[in-house]
Amino acid sequence: MAGIVQVALGTDRDNMAGRFHEKRIDFQKGFMQKHREIPAMFTRGASSGTFAVPEARVMLTQRRAQRISTMIDPVHFKDLSAKIPEDIVRNTGAVYDAGMDRYQITVWQNTYAVSPALETVEATEGSVPARSDYMALFIVHYLLSSISLPLSGTWVSEKDIPGGAAFFRGPHTLPTDMIARAFGDDPDRFSKACADLNGQPLDMADRAFVFHITPDIPVAVLFWQADEDFPAEAKLLFDRSISQRLALDIVYALAVMVCHTLAGP
Repeated sequence: MAGIVQVALGTDRDNMAGRFHEKRIDFQKGFMQKHREIPAMFTRGASSGTFAVPEARVMLTQRRAQRISTMIDPVHFKDLSAKIPEDIVRNTGAVYDAGMDRYQITVWQNTYAVSPALETVEATEGSVPARSDYMALFIVHYLLSSISLPLSGTWVSEKDIPGGAAFFRGPHTLPTDMIARAFGDDPDRFSKACADLNGQPLDMADRAFVFHITPDIPVAVLFWQADEDFPAEAKLLFDRSISQRLALDIVYALAVMVCHTLAGP
């Protein structure tokens, strides 16, 4: 069984999220290669042989597979290991388990465990798994770039962020058309989808909601329904302080994550 995955090019923080190319991976071949590397006990069934792989090693393989699926360059996990945990905890509200060298952080109402040593981003029990690779990328970089800074209280578009007018175009155009296509002339369905994701209504556009991705990173989604003269339109707004918190590539990853989550499959 073959699949298409996205692979990040480069390790520079300012170029991490935006430059991707597609690479075809034969997952079946990869699965067999991984399991040939695992010492396993061979036991015979009634008519055929089966492998009994130690559970701990299966878990380790699954964790490695999770890192591969997120496509986060390992250098960023190494950078996270070099950070002072107390600073990250103070600036983000994350919880750090020194014994397991693992952070737990709440993002968009769900809690994720980030292990620098295992290079994984995993949902904790009862939480929704990361909805896209972009979410895992955002989580790691949010921990890496955390600072103590109050919100400005001023909404800006991506083009108003310093450097945004040049960056957010072409391949980095925010995919808000996904939201417009998903909800078209049905603002009530847009409102319900936003409420289901814990959005809070705003008095802007035809309908608008704010999502607190983290306490210090709100994202507003504005929606204008389609009519006989104009197609539906959607727009994202950010607190002005986001330029001091995240690189432009990670703002893009955040925006893609929001659009994909709200528009659905």
